[in-house]
Amino acid sequence: MHNKQQIRQMISQYKRDLSPLYIKLSSDVIIHKLTEHPKFKSAHCLCIYNALFDEPQTLDFIKKWCKHKEIYLPIIRNEDIVLSRVTNTTKLKKGRFNILEPDTENILHDLSQIQLIIVPGIAFDTKCNRLGRGKGYYDRLLSRSEFANVYKIGMCFDFQKFETLPIHSHDIKMDEVL
Repeated sequence: MHNKQQIRQMISQYKRDLSPLYIKLSSDVIIHKLTEHPKFKSAHCLCIYNALFDEPQTLDFIKKWCKHKEIYLPIIRNEDIVLSRVTNTTKLKKGRFNILEPDTENILHDLSQIQLIIVPGIAFDTKCNRLGRGKGYYDRLLSRSEFANVYKIGMCFDFQKFETLPIHSHDIKMDEVL
């Protein structure tokens, strides 16, 4: 089995070869699965990531659904993630790591309102273990007691799915991977 760093390097190499068409078509399939998911349909308050260029794309989804549901995007503050509501995607600005985030901080202080969280990852395995970028932001967020019963969906491209991943005790599992 590869270690975490080897898997990150392998996925990074695959991502360098991705075409914009592959990213678009694969993202469309993944987002369609999400919008048809019963947990999405029943959630009125959810958190989703705003994608980097090499992740399943979420911006069109955010633009559409922020008019119908409470959508929160993660913002990196110091070494943690805070969640800020997005109500108008034309008012997104580049934040840390060049990720678009709401330009006004409408921070959610009561995290127990979140009913569904959509999480990116470098890789996922068949047991829904997640390998992130290595900074631990999502693991720290998801380990909070407010997220103990929140349904967690990981999203990735097919080549990011593995049979097993190396995991540590602080790694937070997803409930499902799309």
